Amino acid sequence: MTLRQMTFVILTGCCLTMASCESKESTPSGPQPAVKEDNSNSEIIITTVYAIRELQTTSGDESTALSETGELQGESLNFYFSKKDLNNVFAEDNIGCQQSAEYAAGAKGLTVREPIEELNANFARRVTTTYKGQSLLVIGKTGSLPTFFQNLGYPQIFNIRDNEYGQMYKLEIDNDGEITFLKEAFHQ
Repeated sequence: MTLRQMTFVILTGCCLTMASCESKESTPSGPQPAVKEDNSNSEIIITTVYAIRELQTTSGDESTALSETGELQGESLNFYFSKKDLNNVFAEDNIGCQQSAEYAAGAKGLTVREPIEELNANFARRVTTTYKGQSLLVIGKTGSLPTFFQNLGYPQIFNIRDNEYGQMYKLEIDNDGEITFLKEAFHQ
């Protein structure tokens, strides 16, 4: 059995600093698949999805542009994602999410894909089928990310509060639907 690692990470509007990114970096940059050989012929593929609650906006409203603080957060995210494997970037359809996504996409020379109207079950299905085995970034709104996690198969219901900056959620989902969930924090 071959195991290629696929991770799902959610950064909830974090404000990373270069120092915290450097101290938190535990794996080398670029694709580093973990391979485990077994006698069976089946392959377990785990897809990497980073999901970020949009960065801080000028009025705290998701329909406005990023604030100065949000732009600083964006620069930190750009630095963070410069050290990660990333194949596609998606964002919900509002200016704050789109601008947040552009910072991270720029780290890899990627273009933000078509705006997502809603992080619904159809999009979650695309993540686990069309983009299986890839590294993705999804930027979403405070209220839609927990529903997105549920649509991916994470059973626990929780809310992300507007002031919860710096929380990172990591879901590892294999092709059998098994999920490992971790909650970590980045601090300034």
